Amino acid sequence: MSDQNLEVHIRFVSLGLLGQRVAAPQIELQSGTYKKELSTGLGGDREGNMIAFAAEAMILLRDVIKGDAKL
Repeated sequence: MSDQNLEVHIRFVSLGLLGQRVAAPQIELQSGTYKKELSTGLGGDREGNMIAFAAEAMILLRDVIKGDAKL
């Protein structure tokens, strides 16, 4: 990524398939939207799911910044 003013939006999309806790953190840039679908396997553990989803979003953001993420 070049040095430029960037506006980054991180959003979680809940996919809620058959009661599973599945989310897709998305990072939206002018060049496109990077997303990563994930399931924590933590069931109804709300706090655990939120922590796991946030950690995965940060990993995705790091990969986007490094240029390792795929659109």
